[in-house]
Amino acid sequence: MKMKKNNTFSEIRIALQEADNILILPHIKADGDAAGSASALLEIFRKREKKAYALAAETPLPSIRTLVHERYRTEIPEGFRPDLLITVDCADIDRCIDRVKNFPDVKILNLDHHGTNTRFGDLDYVIGNLSSTGELIYSLSEALGYKITKKAARYILGAILLDTNRFYYSSTSSRTLEIAAEIIDRGVSMSELCEDLFGNNSKEKMKLLARAIDSSTFFCSNRGVYSWLPRKVQLEAGTDNTDDIVEALRDMEGVEVALLLYDYKGSLRASLRSVGDVDVSKVALAFGGGGHKNASGITFTDHDYEKVLRKLLRELEALLVRKS
Repeated sequence: MKMKKNNTFSEIRIALQEADNILILPHIKADGDAAGSASALLEIFRKREKKAYALAAETPLPSIRTLVHERYRTEIPEGFRPDLLITVDCADIDRCIDRVKNFPDVKILNLDHHGTNTRFGDLDYVIGNLSSTGELIYSLSEALGYKITKKAARYILGAILLDTNRFYYSSTSSRTLEIAAEIIDRGVSMSELCEDLFGNNSKEKMKLLARAIDSSTFFCSNRGVYSWLPRKVQLEAGTDNTDDIVEALRDMEGVEVALLLYDYKGSLRASLRSVGDVDVSKVALAFGGGGHKNASGITFTDHDYEKVLRKLLRELEALLVRKS
């Protein structure tokens, strides 16, 4: 099937000009890129005197609260009726369908950087090789001639930092670094932002990380590692914040693929990370998930952990063998 093309800047500009009330939807379990991108748009629209809110599926994690605008909510004001929905960082509509379904007749502008994006919007602007949706928001705003305030720029830099793992991932391009430099030149303090984002892990989060590492199991001659965090373990640790745990697994010496399985709001979720040319998005797509070559995720309705794990390990081992 032929992939839909991106809409033109002119088409996107017209849609934004015609919208008086805009609702921005980050994906479920919003990470820093989703929250930061949504917040940047809120600030940009505030300067353009648009009435806009972001509607999140859940309360933001403490670790990303510095990237949350005052109009980033879990409920919108009574009587607010959007005439445009903007989805941010959602590879497919299932990542935000819990809120989209409440506005069935409202046009959707889909802004994303996932190569696996299904182009579900009435208007789409998707660039799959960008570091982050934050970078996409920056470039799109410049192309549209929209002013990026210092506050919006800080949100964007936070989004980029988190989705590139502090410029570690191969998705970091020379343009990504140029944008970061331009934002710093606007007066945003990189050191203060990094302290807010990376220097405040709770004791509960560190306990959960310790449990994940302690219970980790290697496979495929130590080239892969997986860990399992059931709800019981999350309750014992005192948090369900699994962000960055799979990255810690992947950072173990010799590991090319890391898998974290965990309970989340009644579903079973898998986070996949890899290094180099090992493309875990192929495995994610095979199970109805998606993401990037080196960072993907899957949500399973099947709650049989052992059955799901067997299937995933079979595919991940085959992936590693092909890369031998």
